[in-house]
Amino acid sequence: MNSVSVCGVEAELPSVVVSDGELAGLCGLPEQEVQRYSRGRTRLESPDGEGPTALATRAAKRLLTARGLDAADIDFVVFATNTPDMFFPGSGCLLQDALGCRTVGSLDVRSQCTGFLVALDVARRFVTTGTYRRVLVAAADTPSHVNARDGRSPGLTCAMGDAAAVALVERGEQQGNILGIAVHTDGSRVSDYCCEYPASRHFEGPELALRNRLPVAAVAAGKHFPTADFAALREIALTRVPQVFEEALAKAGCRNVDVALVAHVDPDVERELGVAIGERAGRVVTSDLLYSGGASLPVLLSRAVASGSVLSGETVAMLTSGAGVSWGAAILRQR
Repeated sequence: MNSVSVCGVEAELPSVVVSDGELAGLCGLPEQEVQRYSRGRTRLESPDGEGPTALATRAAKRLLTARGLDAADIDFVVFATNTPDMFFPGSGCLLQDALGCRTVGSLDVRSQCTGFLVALDVARRFVTTGTYRRVLVAAADTPSHVNARDGRSPGLTCAMGDAAAVALVERGEQQGNILGIAVHTDGSRVSDYCCEYPASRHFEGPELALRNRLPVAAVAAGKHFPTADFAALREIALTRVPQVFEEALAKAGCRNVDVALVAHVDPDVERELGVAIGERAGRVVTSDLLYSGGASLPVLLSRAVASGSVLSGETVAMLTSGAGVSWGAAILRQR
């Protein structure tokens, strides 16, 4: 493939910080249990009425300004989110409108925890084939708006926060040359981390007038809240991520990287992955923020570049796994 680059990554973080103690009080959980999942990381949450598009819009405006561009310079929008603003249309349409883009196309990617990697791969292919010159990639999630706060699934409730990041993908070797991407999904394990309702395949009542894709019985059972099997997610991460890292290295034509950015809903798994991927991963960098789904990796990349944890000329691996279940890796060269 011709050279394609990530030309700037900009993160947007909510301003509201929710402490472990505050969350414990809201959820009726012991503070020690909240701390067991958070591991001292910062929890950021968006206010009511502010979904992923609002976060992505602010990040995109700053990125365009920094690049000396405006919305008219965007040829296509790819938006990765697991917590869309509404059932439809997709958040990509909402972002296109919020930025005041031309009547360009948009595409939502529902690849959950690997959403940014899939969106990046889609954008790279559009640019490589000459379909578009400049693609805006957004990854944003507001899990605080969907996770249960009644004591159910405490792992998700306590270990996640809200965030967004955007990137511009263009032809050429500029800020972050894309060297290789590999992503896999095993749909047979969907129950490892999922949320069933609201669901278009279910309705309540035999008559059309009574149909409801969010049945009362399902709500009573808590099926509109995400659930996760942390042990299963750990097993997927430790067995599949080292493999997909090797696959991405091969695609990139690299023997190793200088830095590996690792994101996972379980901080303990991030630490274990740092050992499992070995010396070929170089320095392993994780976040001081709680996990934000598909937005985690680009937010980590943006903040690592800004802090100097990733330096010019270094090769960078981005590694994650989660819902789907899915796992993936991307290799970039920082310019």
